[in-house]
Amino acid sequence: MSFLLKSLSPDKDAVLVTLAARDFIQELWESRRWVNPRVFLKSAQAVLACLCVQALGEEDSVENLEMQWSWEKEGLKHLYADSLFQGAIRTNYSWYGDESEELAELKGIFKVRKSFKQGEGTGNVSAFETSGIVDSSGDIVRDVQDILLKSDQKDCAMALSVRWDIDDSMDTAKLKITFAHAYLLHVLPSPIESQRDLLLEKWQNFLTMLRSPAEWVLPEDSQKAAEEMTHFIFASTKGSLIFSKKPTYFCNCTEERIIGLMKVLSKEDLESLAPTFDVECKYCGKNYLVEKVKSGLA
Repeated sequence: MSFLLKSLSPDKDAVLVTLAARDFIQELWESRRWVNPRVFLKSAQAVLACLCVQALGEEDSVENLEMQWSWEKEGLKHLYADSLFQGAIRTNYSWYGDESEELAELKGIFKVRKSFKQGEGTGNVSAFETSGIVDSSGDIVRDVQDILLKSDQKDCAMALSVRWDIDDSMDTAKLKITFAHAYLLHVLPSPIESQRDLLLEKWQNFLTMLRSPAEWVLPEDSQKAAEEMTHFIFASTKGSLIFSKKPTYFCNCTEERIIGLMKVLSKEDLESLAPTFDVECKYCGKNYLVEKVKSGLA
């Protein structure tokens, strides 16, 4: 089980999102074949970041959030994650070039698009959309903090910790996620602008002292782990709970949607397909067995 918690600090000067998602990230690993563990790590971090940023949204709006990274180095590298307001998420990646390369020096762009609906059920629904783009350093945390500051004018600090081990107790060795925790702290604007720098410095010093969540001793239970992270950061058990939710993966793929997408292929490409063929959804990894004649693609 995974758990996402949003809280307000006792001094009401910061909002915090904490996330414990070990099973969630284990499911991501098992959902598809990854070109190398480093690519999986980037995608896992993107998923955690997407959930945390989305949780900063307003509770009375229906919000979709899309994050997309595009890097160019020995071929195009692309990561994508999107999330619905209820914490349902999907992700995909494409990776061309050297599959075993190091990922420390990726350069490209990072885009975020948010769409909102407000007034659902009131008969006066309004919809609007915002977007932002920044240069990407290849560092998920740095990119997210950068776009929150430049696009939303939000001073934020984030930590994403994913760790794994190899379980060789079975006949076939298996990668096992041992730690997948994250937090996103939004330091609220100070009523007095001159105090902003002091407030930011206070939180920066405190979070630096706490170090990464991977170095904390946290309970196995996801809800208790998210609550404990909140207590560590707010240095108090009095932080008020704003809301909590359990993240889930989602995908709206169906065989009909897959067939509809394939109908845009050229006549030559369609003719090259076998009478019965497999198609894999790039978001969830689900396989569809499509019969060419029955589907109308013949």
